[in-house]
Amino acid sequence: VVKSNAQLMERREDNPKNHTSIERIKRAALNMQHMTETLLWLSREDENEKLIINDINISNMIKHHLEDNQYLLQGKIIELNFEIDELTLKLAPTPCRLILNNIIRNAFQYTAQGNINIYFESKVLIIENINTGNTEFESENSDYGYGLGLQLVDKIIDKMHWSYENKPVSGGRKVTIDFSANF
Repeated sequence: VVKSNAQLMERREDNPKNHTSIERIKRAALNMQHMTETLLWLSREDENEKLIINDINISNMIKHHLEDNQYLLQGKIIELNFEIDELTLKLAPTPCRLILNNIIRNAFQYTAQGNINIYFESKVLIIENINTGNTEFESENSDYGYGLGLQLVDKIIDKMHWSYENKPVSGGRKVTIDFSANF
């Protein structure tokens, strides 16, 4: 309902200033959709249920999530570095998409100034954000290592039997995911 009405508003709205608000509504609706999909998928108790496995171009998926979350970098001084192998893997697209979006979003959200480094090589993804600004992020009330988003990532990784490490580094975090394990 929210997505449909946002699209209707966008078509009818002539004032470009209002398009910014409409874009925020659309992004919020998309984030709610992703969270709902994650919760529904994780709540399935049938361990014998087979996930659909497709050939996934991780490079394209990462680039898509970089574009989708670009708005989080507005007004920030960020150097975005990435080296991404053009590699296709046989993976379940939904859990892969949910993990990538959450981790990229966190890196963008919790870096006010500094570097975000994204490397994908030989089935291993590394996303590291290094905040060099004076901004302190309150870790207890955010999802910077403690909130619902990363708890969902932990559950998805566990369910998929992928290797995962999320550790603090000076000024930020370094997340490593190895997609080579099969479920």
